[in-house]
This record gives sequence, structure tokens and C-alpha cells, in this order.
Amino acid sequence: MSHLKTLVITAYYEWKIQIRQRSTWVVAGLFFLVAWMSIDYAKLPLDSAIRFALGTAQGMGLFGGLFIVIIGATGFLREFKPGYNFLWTHSFSTRVYILGKFLGICMTAATALLPVGLWVASLMVNLHGFQSVFLQIKVWSVVLAPTLVFILAVTFLVGLLFRRPLWTSLVLLLVIVATLVMNLDITHLIGFALYGIYGSSLIGYGPDNLLVTLNRFFYLELSVLSLLIVLLLARILTTRQENKSSPVWKLIWGTLTVVNLIAIFYTASNFQIESNRLSENPPSNPLEAEAMDCSFMRSYQIDLVLNQKTKSLDGEVVFLLQPNAISQQIPIRLNGGLNISKIESTPPGVKGEVVKNTLVLNFPAELKGRDVSITLKYAGSINIPRYAYDNLFRSQELSVAPFPPGGYVDDKTIFLVRDGNWHPFSWCALDQLSIGWIGVPNSGIVQTADRMVSYPDRVTLIWDQQPPLPLLATSQNYDTFQMTESRFFVSPDNISDREFEVVYNSYPVLLKQIDLFLQEEKRSSSQPYQIATVPLLKYSLYDPSTRIYLLPESRDVTHLLINENNEKSQTVINSPELLYRRWVATDVLRAWWCSSNPCLQLQAEVGYHPIQFGISGFEGKTVLDALISYASLQLAEPLVGQQFIAEEIAARQHAMEDPIFFTSLVQLPSLYSTETNSLVVQLHGLWEQADPETFWQLVREYHRQFGNTSLSEEDFARFVLKVTGFELP
Repeated sequence: MSHLKTLVITAYYEWKIQIRQRSTWVVAGLFFLVAWMSIDYAKLPLDSAIRFALGTAQGMGLFGGLFIVIIGATGFLREFKPGYNFLWTHSFSTRVYILGKFLGICMTAATALLPVGLWVASLMVNLHGFQSVFLQIKVWSVVLAPTLVFILAVTFLVGLLFRRPLWTSLVLLLVIVATLVMNLDITHLIGFALYGIYGSSLIGYGPDNLLVTLNRFFYLELSVLSLLIVLLLARILTTRQENKSSPVWKLIWGTLTVVNLIAIFYTASNFQIESNRLSENPPSNPLEAEAMDCSFMRSYQIDLVLNQKTKSLDGEVVFLLQPNAISQQIPIRLNGGLNISKIESTPPGVKGEVVKNTLVLNFPAELKGRDVSITLKYAGSINIPRYAYDNLFRSQELSVAPFPPGGYVDDKTIFLVRDGNWHPFSWCALDQLSIGWIGVPNSGIVQTADRMVSYPDRVTLIWDQQPPLPLLATSQNYDTFQMTESRFFVSPDNISDREFEVVYNSYPVLLKQIDLFLQEEKRSSSQPYQIATVPLLKYSLYDPSTRIYLLPESRDVTHLLINENNEKSQTVINSPELLYRRWVATDVLRAWWCSSNPCLQLQAEVGYHPIQFGISGFEGKTVLDALISYASLQLAEPLVGQQFIAEEIAARQHAMEDPIFFTSLVQLPSLYSTETNSLVVQLHGLWEQADPETFWQLVREYHRQFGNTSLSEEDFARFVLKVTGFELP
């Protein structure tokens, strides 16, 4: 009890002494300043609660270590100043006293963080409600607290060696600054601030969850090791008269040290394994789709079971082929976290193996020319490499490349799209698909299946023919809202409530416009549109037959709503809200255009910053760009008005005359291309010459006949004349 009393009293008095010092409140002011500077106030209403909490925690983790060194060095080394004899004249354990001081300085740091914590909490409550405060506490506890505790423990260790606050502070400040500047972080996450981690209102840290957990435990274990070394050196380096350490203490210290070293080794090993798993090398050219031949398949079926409890999947692929040789090699693209466990055939006798992403099948001579059914059984979990979502260290090609896994599974959230490497032949057309999932049934489920069958232990979705691109999105974390004819399934606290309508109200209007003018197969008006936000996905996916729209959780176009330069402009075309609606119209139309087959060349340009020149594969699509750009402008007419349309056409005419100057002033889709601007102006002339129905017939016919192919301007002019009876002006 005496040791516990010493610990509590020492911690209390250390905290009491520190909060009476001006330096502590200077540090509190510095924390407040860092948090203030790490917030983008214009973007704040459109930012998610977790990104806001992460941003402030990362900012203070990046620079807060500098302040913690000052508090720790001055507090710990106070006893070594001349005339301060408290440590030397009282009969208590040095080790307990040091632990008490460490606890007291931790309490001081928490007190210094309290003002900024309350201020950030007030902002979050104002934007997202009181429930967001618990998210802030959780994020700060994970991202910020272990970092500051680790730096404080190292400060104690270095201070015990130098015995001078000034030298201790200078050395550690230099080490921290060098670490930040040179990015010398042993945990492979930038500095001490956990920069670069994924953050989602729907799935938290998502694919980085285990990496973050191991990183934080590693820092805490290093903190414990530093304190254990401090407790050992304190008896050696402080010349106090004190009883010799008892065998019990030596046993406890030795046991704790061994256990801690084992824990450090275990955590570091698992961190390295997880880091290697996520550090999968990206393809040499992520935008160039490798030509794969599916003609060898006569049918292709998948039976998939997703297990939310184990975050895993079990799949069975059955495909029919007719071998024309005794050996056949078939390329496969299966996710790195999935492994083929069994290869079977009907009739039996086929020998198969997987060699370097190639399925090698050897057939008996008597099966040559006959129908053979091959079954592949595979299992594992979907591995999501960092290059698929990391925004800090990836090339421009990777930033616009599609999301290769095509799915995500955890204990609360599942989403799956058709073209992903969760099955081995993602480029081949499916004849039948069955997806079952085991887990807690979710009220928020969006799916495009032909039928759904419920069993006591699972729910199964069945597609009896080629499924659309969006398959399934479900989460226990979804918030659901009804807006006109649409039902939204959105991430909690993704944007502030007062901005919800501004961000989402364009989608129901635009989808209805597409049904009116472009959708040849009309659907019942009683069937609602279902719009679900999905993490990790880069581009919108739409299935017109079920009216299901998957919307990426993070969208660049929302930045148009906070463009201060546009807000000062007097022209309609520079209105942030109208510009945002204009870009949403482009996004929605391109999602409809690519609803059957993905067309990266079109969708990659939907964003606040257009694709820069020089990326291979994004050239030679002037006609398609112009047609979609102008068609989306007319689709957006109920949202932007006729004056906006007139000003956009005038802007494109100006951009043709002075492209470098004008494209820097206005942010319109495909404005950077003189040829595209010219064709958009011509299409506007055609709209005024012919009636609207003729124009929409032109768009429908082009989509039906040519799909994602961009004609030459000469061929397009002939096509326009053939369909509409008018020549391009």
C-alpha cells in the first residue's frame, strides 16, 4: 500500500506542479495552434467525422512530440537541479517515484490537450452530433495517445543519461525532426503520425485496421521497454542510499522484460507479415487491360459463400470447355489472399495445377474434343494492397486505375462488384452466379440479384444470367434516408446533416432524366432508386434494370462546393453548387454509359482535377467525350438552368480561342481539349436545329451501336446525318 500511495501522491504533485507552470500552457497553446492549422475550415462541412478526427490527431502526432519532449524533460529532470532535494531526502522507492512522475507528466500532457480536445469536440458536435465525440475519443486514443506516451518514455530514458533538460530536449528534438524530414520510421507508416492510413466512416481503418493495431501496440511495447530500462538505470545512476533490490523485485523486473521483448518480437514479426501482404507490387501498367481470350469457355458459373464472422470467402468455379489438345494453359487473375485448394473434372482423369497465375490442365487423349467440366475450389480472404487506396505514394496511373479486388468483407460490411479478382476469370462473362453470406442480417442491403433465398444460417443471392457490374452492398453501419423517389444508404457521419441535401439531391433528378430520355427498356415508376455509398471503390456503378447506384464514399467533385474563387464570381457558370451539379451529371451519365462493361477511359476523368496529358490509353476519344459532355449538360438542365447552359457554350467558345487562359478560370468537364470544345459547340447547334427527342435518339443509337468506342469526327458527322437527318453545324 505504501508503494501505491507514493505512486498516487507523486503523480498528483507532479501534475499539480506542472499545470502551475507557464510552459505547460504555452505547450497547450501550441497544441491548439497545430490543431487549428491542420483543419481545412472550408472543407469541414463536407468532410467525414473520422477524417476530421484523423486530421487533427495526425497533425498533433506529427508536431506534438516536440512539445511533449519539453514537458517530459523539464519535469523528470527537476530533481537534478541544485537545491531540489525532495528525491534525496525521503525514504521511498526510486522506481515507484519515477513511475509516479511518468504518470503525472502523462496527466499533464492530457491536460494540455484538453482545451484543443474540447474545441475539436465542439466542432464535431456542431457538424455530426454528440455521437461523433465518441469517435473522436476512439481515434485520438489509437492514433495520438501511443505516440505521445512513447516519446515521453524515450525522453525519460535519454534524460536519465544526460541529466540536463536542455541537452535532453535538443537531442530528442533533433532526432524527431530528422525522423520526420527523412521519413526514417521503423514502423513503415510516416513519422509518428500514422499518415497515409485509410479512414472511412463505414469501415473505419478498413484494410489498414490490423496494420494500425500492430503499429500502436508496437509503440506501447517500446514505451514499456524504455520504462523498464529507466527503472534499472535509476538505481545505478542515482546516488541515493536505498535498500538493495529484493529477489522478488528482480524476478518481477526480469519477467516483465522478457515478456515485453517477446511481445515486441511477436508484434514486429506480425507487422512485417501484414506489411508485406499489403505491399503487393502494382502491375507495370495498371491502365492497360491485358487481352484475355474467353473463347475456350462454353459456360462459366460461380458459387460463392461470404463469411462475415471470419472475414473470409469460399468459392467454387465451374466452367465447361472442349479441349482441342492434351494440354491447355489458361491465365487466371485470383486475389493474392485467395488460394485454389482443389481442381476436379467431369469426366474424371484431368490433371490440373496452378503455376504462376496460370492454370495448367492435362487431358487424357480420349477427352480431346469432348465437353469437360472443370471445377476449381478456392478459399481465403480478399487481400487489398495499399496501392489500391493509398493516396500518398502512387503514380497518376495508379490513382485512376480501377479497384482491382472488386470487393470487401468484414464483420459488419460487405460489398462486391462483378469485375474483381475475387474470382479467377474476371474478364469472362458469367452464365450464373450465386452469392451467400453468413453473418448478422442487415436491414441496409442493396443487391441486384434476380432472386434472394433465405436460409436459417445464411442468405443467398442468385443471378440466372450475366450479372450487372454492381452486385451487393450491405452494412450494419448504413444510415438510410428517403429523398423523393430514391432511398439512400450512406456512411454514418460522412458529411454534416445540413450539407446532405446539397451533396445528394442531384442524383434522383439525374437518374430520372436518364430513364426519361435514354433508357430504352422502361421500368415501373414505383420501383425506387437505391443509392449506396461504398468504401474503396473509385467510380460510380449503375444497374438500370434494378435502379441501383453504387457511389464511392470519397468523391473529388465535392471540392467544387468549397471553391472560394468561384463563390466570388458573378457568373452562373462559376457558382460552386451549380458546377457541382454539372459534374455530378457527368458522373451519372458515364456510370449509365458504362453500366454493361467498365470503361475506364471515360470514368477516370470524372473528378475535380482532369486527367493530365501523357497517360497512355486516354487519347483519341474526342467524339465520345464531347457527346457525353453535352448530353450530361442537357440532362442537368433541371438542376442548373438554361442560363448555365448558355454560359457553358460561350465558355467553350472562348476556350477554343484561348485554351490556356480560359481553362484555368473555369472547371468544366473536358474543357482542356480544343477539339472536344468545338464538337460540343456543334452539338449545341444541332440541339437548336433539331428537336430534343432527335438528339436523345442520336445518343441512344450511338450507345447501342458503338458503346465505349469513339468514332472519328468524319465518321461521327456521317452518323449524325444518318440518324437525325441534319448535318453537324
